[in-house]
Amino acid sequence: MPYRYQFNFHKVLNIKDELHELYLNQVIQAFAISLIGVFIPIYLIKLGYGFDFALLFVGAMFLGIGMFSPFGAAISCRIGMKRSIMLRLPLWLVYYGILMYLQYERLPEALLFLVGIYGGMVDSIYWHSVNSEFVRNSNKLHRGEQTSHMIAFPSLANIIGPTIGAFLLSEIGFPPLFLIVMVLMGVSVLPLFTTGDKMRRYKFTPKMTTFRLGDRLHAGFFAQGLIYFAEGIIWPLWIFITFGNLIDVGVAMSAVAIGIFLVTIMVGRLSDHRSKHSIMRFGGLGYLFVWIARFFASTYMETILLSLLGGIFFSVIAVSIFARFSDYAKKGNIVRGVVSREMWLTVGRVGSAIIIVSVLMKFQAGFVLGALASLIILLI
Repeated sequence: MPYRYQFNFHKVLNIKDELHELYLNQVIQAFAISLIGVFIPIYLIKLGYGFDFALLFVGAMFLGIGMFSPFGAAISCRIGMKRSIMLRLPLWLVYYGILMYLQYERLPEALLFLVGIYGGMVDSIYWHSVNSEFVRNSNKLHRGEQTSHMIAFPSLANIIGPTIGAFLLSEIGFPPLFLIVMVLMGVSVLPLFTTGDKMRRYKFTPKMTTFRLGDRLHAGFFAQGLIYFAEGIIWPLWIFITFGNLIDVGVAMSAVAIGIFLVTIMVGRLSDHRSKHSIMRFGGLGYLFVWIARFFASTYMETILLSLLGGIFFSVIAVSIFARFSDYAKKGNIVRGVVSREMWLTVGRVGSAIIIVSVLMKFQAGFVLGALASLIILLI
């Protein structure tokens, strides 16, 4: 039964053997993180750390990803993708264990800020190896479709994850849910044992790091960093503050995932036959209207609709820009391109946290940044 499932999964995705186990790992991991990820800022607020610090904690995690990117990439290149994922797992469990411990003993904000940076450093070990391996193994003629698979299939897990997480939080609270997530993170590495370690190691050292990205991709990834923070942090926090219910947040984030899944495969296939740049700009235009409409949202049904539409246009942008990036990165040093991408994403994410914390009208500022990012995508 396990063999048949993996064989069919492989055939459906039309991918190399090196990628199908990677997709399975991402699906399980996406489900685990979706149970708790969106609720971590709310968790910190409930513990009394305050709204601003909750944003700064998330910003610290993104800062850790950017700061450690060259070193995380170098580690991945030296030991390979599978060993990188294995190395990350115990470090990631420590991170979640510390967050769970906050329920029983409060840590000073300065120390918790460092914990956020640590979480980002751990995360950087994983994503550089995953993205580099994907770029290398993807096929130019089907790269848009394969990119859509990498986004769409984890989004299936994200459809149910936030809603289930919200219900579990309502019933059992944060500490038991952290334990469930930690177990699932352990399970997520099992697909990697189905084949031998055939992943290629890459040549990269931190000295090779550069901010340079061609084809105006630097502006695109900066804008995408703004989008990640606005959609993934500010929008769910606005829903929580406005409606005051974790289940409302979970259902809305599930609606975002539904929007992503509905169009991702179609956009991926379309981008293999049409201009990826034009598709990306269309996504920027649609997302701009979504953020403008969110300024006027007042009912929960409007929130759900705008979450669904946000997921749709988020997906249009994400698939087309990553497919463009893969075309670009495969022409040169793949890992250097992946590191550059992550650093520009970090500038957008951390910049968003700093700006929003610095102003009084925080949600309005977050919505403006989402609209601004959409405008940048539209114009580049």
